[in-house]
Amino acid sequence: MGGTVEREFKMKKADALTILATLGVFGLALPTAHAASVTVTFDDLSTAGSDFGLASVPSAYDGLNWSCSGLAGGSCQAVNVQAYPFQPNGYQTAAVSGPNVLSTASDSANTLTISLTGGGHFSFNSVYMTPAWNDALNVTVVGLNGSTVVDTSKLVLTTAGVQTLETFDWNNVTSVTISPSGGTMHSGFFSAGAEELALDNLTYASTTPVPLPAAGWLLLAGLGGIGTLARKRRTV
Repeated sequence: MGGTVEREFKMKKADALTILATLGVFGLALPTAHAASVTVTFDDLSTAGSDFGLASVPSAYDGLNWSCSGLAGGSCQAVNVQAYPFQPNGYQTAAVSGPNVLSTASDSANTLTISLTGGGHFSFNSVYMTPAWNDALNVTVVGLNGSTVVDTSKLVLTTAGVQTLETFDWNNVTSVTISPSGGTMHSGFFSAGAEELALDNLTYASTTPVPLPAAGWLLLAGLGGIGTLARKRRTV
């Protein structure tokens, strides 16, 4: 009799450990769920009526908040590469999908900041980058979770007017900053050197927390049932 009780206690302990271990695995595997990827092209922003082919990017646009520190009020601007008059320039070859690209601004120390509209975490996947005026443009990209830096990439874009697809695949960030700086004016371009960066076809995906308490109860119920069946089989 004592041996039967001891074996049953060991089986219950093993079942409990199995459940806890499985929940631990699922706790790592199920914290977030990825929504479908979104590609931001800026092509639906109208530049009609602007002598320079420019349009303001709304602060909340295509699921993201947009802020550019180098422009008055922090708003970002879209540039119609066909209508922008100061040619030749790097904008002319920066568009991927249509006429518009995003410009970080014309001032030095300009930083683009994006975050999910309504808050929360997202994955920052990729973006096409093109220096508008300067060769050897430095670009620092930082991914943050709250105020904590979780990812950083430092790039040097060699030639103005040449597109580069930069892939990041950073997960669970709450904001991303993109800061161009330095470089020298590309020979033959219209303007004096400016630390402007053109961006197009930026891709991201929002991530949503999974209701782990409910998932935990379902796992406990299911695994508990499996443990009960296993004990019954052992005692038959």
